[in-house]
Amino acid sequence: GNVNYHYLINDCADSTGKVLVQNGNGHFVGYDDNFKYIEEEGVVKAGKRDSIWTGRDSGLKIQFIEQYADGKLITGTSTDSAGARHPYNNRIVDPQYKGGMPALYKYLGSNITYPNDARKNGIEGTVILSFVIKKDGSLKDIKVARSVDQQLDAEAMRVLSRSRGWKSGMFYGIPVNVKYQLPVAFVLR
Repeated sequence: GNVNYHYLINDCADSTGKVLVQNGNGHFVGYDDNFKYIEEEGVVKAGKRDSIWTGRDSGLKIQFIEQYADGKLITGTSTDSAGARHPYNNRIVDPQYKGGMPALYKYLGSNITYPNDARKNGIEGTVILSFVIKKDGSLKDIKVARSVDQQLDAEAMRVLSRSRGWKSGMFYGIPVNVKYQLPVAFVLR
């Protein structure tokens, strides 16, 4: 989850050359790609985020405030355009099947039926499905990203479409749609 802010900030200057962070200490200011607004800013100590950081995400239309200690996010709160507040402990939380990947593969294994024609013809392989885990945890747009065989593809899609218990991904404490890919292996024993 937190990969996007686990880097060290050693030196930073603004567009006029004014030094903001030097030798890992100072006040970092990060702009959007077009330098139209400040995406995030805050205290840097020993190259790591520290104290209070504030910013905004124009895609989600939110503003946020975060508390750091020695580079670790302690707590954050985003406020959306309607004024609702969303607390979080990680900026990014990946979507997850209840019980994690072992539970998902157990579900697939106990619900997939190997198609007879594929079995007779010795067809094996890994179907890769792409889909979106919606904000409410339901799945949409289930498609075959890499096909093995029409019957295996159809069986993988059938079983995935019946799966329940997905938790949505979160960004700044707000549920978001997340595109996902899942390999489904068909192996003859």
